Amino acid sequence: MRLDVTLEAKGRLTLPIHHNHLVQAAVYRLIEEPTLAEYLHSHGFVWRDRRFKLFTFSRLLGESHFEKEREIIVFSPPIRLVITSPVSFLVKELAKGLLRRGGMRIGSTWLEIAGIAAGEQVVRKQEIKVQMLSPLTVYSTLEKALGRYTYYYSPFEERFSVLVGLNLVKKYEILYGRAFSSAEPIKISADKITPNDFKVLKYKNTVVKGWLGRFRLKGDPEVLTLALEAGLGAKNSQGFGCCEEI
Repeated sequence: MRLDVTLEAKGRLTLPIHHNHLVQAAVYRLIEEPTLAEYLHSHGFVWRDRRFKLFTFSRLLGESHFEKEREIIVFSPPIRLVITSPVSFLVKELAKGLLRRGGMRIGSTWLEIAGIAAGEQVVRKQEIKVQMLSPLTVYSTLEKALGRYTYYYSPFEERFSVLVGLNLVKKYEILYGRAFSSAEPIKISADKITPNDFKVLKYKNTVVKGWLGRFRLKGDPEVLTLALEAGLGAKNSQGFGCCEEI
């Protein structure tokens, strides 16, 4: 399910360049049901030894400019925010929180709702194109002489598609409670990507590398639907991997 929100403010919205954690906190604050908020924030949905929150959100979309010396980004509303999840009651809870409050606070700025739309996302074909609304990131933790390090994959490496597919299998098995039968759930390839689509961000004190741009997805329609709703790749609840079908 998808929630598409347009937000207005009396003035401009000024945030640090790396502000995913502030948007994430704003999303969590919309959940008014205490049990759901605690479960999602502290636990999430478990797959073996991994935990998934099963939601993601876009970048703040709208007119903006960077001020490098001050390390800030300044948005000129209206601002668009997309939140997606295959867990429909979570999206409904977020929508209810937005409507009850009339808006949301991001950082220290209050933004009012200018428009809101919610709806199901259902894919009925075996190939779609998607535009990334927040960077897609996949990685492995590797060992080297000096210790462990994180290696982030490029869309032009074969392992990139493999890891995106394995990640979707885990989400599928959590959501449906059964093993996925196909050996290759999804194949992802670059459709239109430029060097500017490579992004290096910080989530709190962690560096995360990911890719915007346009991708082609092939696979089971049920899994393609899950890709749109749960997000592609890793770190979805931190604001990575949100996409929309073109």
